[in-house]
Order: sequence, then structure tokens, then C-alpha cells
Amino acid sequence: MEPEQAGTPGAERARGLPVEDYALIGDAHTAALVGRNGSVDWLCLPRFDSGACFAALLGGKEHGFWRISPAGGAQRVTRRYRGETLGLETEFRTSEGVARLVDCMPRRSGHASVVRVVEGVSGRVAMRMDLVIRFDYGWVVPWMSRAGDHLHGIAGPDSICLATPAQTRGENLRTVAEFSVGPGDRVPFVLSWHPQLAGASCGGDAMHVIAATEAWWREWSGRCRHQGPWRDAVVRSLVTLKALSYEPTGGIVAAVTTSLPEDLGGARNWDYRYCWLRVHGTAAGEHENGPGPGHRRQQGGLPRGTARFAQPPRLSAWEENAMADAAHQEPLPYNYAHFDHYIAAGGEQEDTAAFRGSVHAGQRAEDFTLLRLDDAAQVGLASLWRPRPLVMEFGSFT
Repeated sequence: MEPEQAGTPGAERARGLPVEDYALIGDAHTAALVGRNGSVDWLCLPRFDSGACFAALLGGKEHGFWRISPAGGAQRVTRRYRGETLGLETEFRTSEGVARLVDCMPRRSGHASVVRVVEGVSGRVAMRMDLVIRFDYGWVVPWMSRAGDHLHGIAGPDSICLATPAQTRGENLRTVAEFSVGPGDRVPFVLSWHPQLAGASCGGDAMHVIAATEAWWREWSGRCRHQGPWRDAVVRSLVTLKALSYEPTGGIVAAVTTSLPEDLGGARNWDYRYCWLRVHGTAAGEHENGPGPGHRRQQGGLPRGTARFAQPPRLSAWEENAMADAAHQEPLPYNYAHFDHYIAAGGEQEDTAAFRGSVHAGQRAEDFTLLRLDDAAQVGLASLWRPRPLVMEFGSFT
């Protein structure tokens, strides 16, 4: 997403928005896609490869979404990332005034959370929240209960909690809140996930969480040494790669969704929530040292070493294990499920509730024999393109 995007929201769509209308937030364990209409239409909890609890991106509103927006619609919408962070800010301009929505996913501390805060900027704006939680790609409706300001949902092994001072009510199998904000008003919403049998962790100081999360991102991105005219683009690329990385191992997923159908009902509809050795190796080289061996530099392109970080860490254990696999596996597994072990050809196929016959969770892209040696080489070259000690650690991306 560009640093700022503006536009006017359209009518309610039966399915998700065009993919270019979504922005990414994440915590380096999973990620959410937030539409310019204020709707979270894709989120898998607790990991990238978990079942989606919001899947409207690939289906309809009945498959799960979380929307916060002006009750009467907006005349104009602008949004931007807040500096060199993954905090997202969406501003809604209406005939009554201006309201701002701030979204982020805090650093993981035992459970996954999405924090959203509505702020009044000018006038008084009537707002509405709609929450439809549907686990397992829209198939499972949770059992909901209330405890004070907390709303709890349970479905099988999953438990989710919404904490907000806004008054909520049930309406047509969804949770609704209607409220208004004026200058200086803030209404927080904190959605947290934890295993059903684990102790619940819900709520917290939303403004403090946002400030702490943005401070962490600023410190992390501030290590980038490049100060030239392309710094904004370089840092945004690095922050996006960090959001796509699975922090426990350092593996980088190819995408956060289980395929946007290339052909409805066709065969080319894959689950890209895997770490391809080829993609991982290329990303490591390109974003640490600029163009690598054999890369044709475009006129006016970034200089070599543009994205290099100041601190020199080591090669991650995940990369080392991937190279060890390459030494004895025949054929070489070129993409990895769960980011810490390989899967055999013919992954499990599961129809989702979204595009019937087109979207498959767990069905990775086809095997291409020609990529075998290339994949191993990509991971190896990723370490050769940069002088040792390595300039970025992909185990924790710190």
C-alpha cells in the first residue's frame, strides 16, 4: 500500500474488496488484511497456516469479517501506515465530521491480538461495528457469552475474546455496536485469541499497546542504514517482509491467504501460506544486499547494499535445517508447511466455504522438477551474497 491512499467507499459488496484495497497488519506469527472500508476480511489464528476466522476476502460476509466504519458511510477515505511501522491509520470523512481508525497487531506475548481504536477528529461521527466470527474458513459459528465488558466466543479448540467499553448486542448471528465519537474521544476494541483450555487473556490498555507496538517497529526499521531518496520504499519492503516472516523459525510465507482463485473451478488455485526455499533465498539476498549474482540492475535502481542492516547476526537455524534437507531429500522439498518441516507431494485438499471448488486450504502449488537444484542454490546464495557475519538474522529478523 502507498504511504497514503484516498478514495470514496463504494456500496457493500457481496464478496471482499479488490485485493488492492487491502492493507496488511501482522505480528510475525500471522497477519490480517484490512480493507479501506474498515473491514478485516482475512485473518488466520493463531498462525499463518491456521484456519481463517475472517474469510470474507474469499467468500461473503457470512464467512467472517470485522468492520468498524461510519454508520452512514463516508464521503472520503484516506489511510496510511504510521511512519516506519506496521500500524495502520484510516480516516473517514463524513458530512458530520471526521473519525480515525487505528489498527495494529501487537508483538506476540502468549496470545494473538488485534487492537483497533476509533478516534474522534472533528464534529461528531456516528460509528458502527459489525463482528462476524466464523472459524475454519466460515464453517464454524462460535458459542458466544458475555462477562462484563468482555464477549467470549468458543468453538472447538479455539477461544476468542472481544474487550471494549462500547455497548454490544447480538443481531442476526453477528455482534453489533453503535456509538459516536467527537474530538478527543477514543473507543478501543481488543480481539484476542487463545486455546480454549488455556487461561483467557483479554483486554488491556489499547493505547499503550499501540504505542509500544509502534515503538518496537520504529526501533527495528530504524536499523536500516540507507538514507537516500528511496528509503521509504526500502523500509516499507523490509517491514512487509518482516510481517510475512514466521518469527519462531524465520521462514517467509509467499502470501498470507489460501489463494485468490486464478480460475474459478480450475486447477491453479493454490495455498500460498508456505515458505518456498526459492522465495526465501531470493528475499534474503535482494533485501539485504540489493541485486545478487545474475541480477540485471535497472537504470536508476537501488544501489547494492541499500537495505543492509547495521547489526550483523547469524544464519537462522531454519535456513540451516532447510539446507540440511537439501542434502539428503530426493526430490528436494521446495516449500514447507508449518515453516519447520517439509511436506510430501500431494498436500491435503480441503474445500473452503468461500469460492466453491476453487479455493483449497493445504493444497500447495505443483511440483516442478526444474526448480530442485535452483531452490537449494537460492538458499545457499542468500548467505553468499552478503559478507559474513551476516547482516540480518532471519531466525528472529532482529
